[in-house]
Amino acid sequence: MGKPRPYQRYTVRDKGKTVHGGITTDFERRKQEHKQEHPKSIVRKVGG
Repeated sequence: MGKPRPYQRYTVRDKGKTVHGGITTDFERRKQEHKQEHPKSIVRKVGG
């Protein structure tokens, strides 16, 4: 098992397509930022 990383990878999907992927150290904050711009989007963590 690898050592925990201080960042989280995520994807943003809208209308069934991935519209953005990124890395953040504050997933909940970044999720809210994307939701403001794309209210119907789905923001998910990628990996562990």
